[in-house]
Amino acid sequence: MKLRGGRHVRFVPCLLALLFSCCSGGDGTSSNPSGTLGKDCWPGDADWLPRTNREIRGIDSTWDNRKGVVPVAVIYCTEGEEVVAKTLLHLFGDQSYSPVGEISQWHWTVERPGTSWPWEDEAGLVPSATVSNPMFEPEVPGVYTFHLRVWDEANVPSTERAVAEVAVVGEVGITVVLVWHDLVVRGPDGARLSSPSDLNLHFLHPWAAGPDCDKDGAPDGWFDGVLDCSRENPNPNWGTYDPAIDDDPLFDQSETGETSPQTVSLPVPGEGSYRVGVHYGDWSDLELPKAVATVRVYIDGVLAFEQPNVQLLPGDLWDVCSVEWPSGLVVGADAENGGFRISSDCRQDSQSLP
Repeated sequence: MKLRGGRHVRFVPCLLALLFSCCSGGDGTSSNPSGTLGKDCWPGDADWLPRTNREIRGIDSTWDNRKGVVPVAVIYCTEGEEVVAKTLLHLFGDQSYSPVGEISQWHWTVERPGTSWPWEDEAGLVPSATVSNPMFEPEVPGVYTFHLRVWDEANVPSTERAVAEVAVVGEVGITVVLVWHDLVVRGPDGARLSSPSDLNLHFLHPWAAGPDCDKDGAPDGWFDGVLDCSRENPNPNWGTYDPAIDDDPLFDQSETGETSPQTVSLPVPGEGSYRVGVHYGDWSDLELPKAVATVRVYIDGVLAFEQPNVQLLPGDLWDVCSVEWPSGLVVGADAENGGFRISSDCRQDSQSLP
């Protein structure tokens, strides 16, 4: 072959043979029945690679067999860059484009603030993470980061992912958030040997007087039926019977997994001292792991208290803090020795729900 300037290029047969070998099974037969090139010589077929490989290894310009002509991912959120918790977000990826053809595939992931989940996953994206315009409801205050990668009709991926951040603020009044993860027990083969932990956020009315978990001779308030807002008693009536006044607490837990965040919100608190606690239920005959819990308290949408990374064992009840109203003062419940106030072997058997 003769190029401009009189230079010649000679094809080397052994290189062609090597190229043919890596694009086949090594014996001259195709190792990729789809007809696309093999992963060892041309990783441009992103759909042929597993999704986890695509995300971990990244996709750079060497993956593009069209010399820089690649799709561009674009994210637009109708609700803007700052919303109140539990606002339904409408995410649009249909403004993504390709210089060649139409966009045919979308892949969304989301990073959540301070959860036990992987930094990115697909949970909570409705109806799925592979539609052009999904929805997402953030339940915990913090910054959520959405990522989008797209593919065009030729199955060529966008070189860069689109990124959009949405800051989620707490609601008015008192908002309490519990997030945690497990210190998982695994066998030699990496298999999980322990069951998932079962934590439960509790928010006490100032008049609560439940069983004596800490054995100090005085009622503690936990498990006091209607005066303890928790998963077992998610929306008790604490205020007036006027439905126009939002003066009752509401427990909520997202459905993204076993250790998904829990929240209790009370938009219009009455005067008094409220208490926050976390109970590790011990209901399983299987081995249960240690749980590492973090509690945050927001006053009128502003973070007022945070206690991170407290280790709990099955049966533990952690007396976290008190919240004074109307001052909004949050005070941590420290033990006499300066540590965390945790009562062991505190079971819910004595709970008396209405």
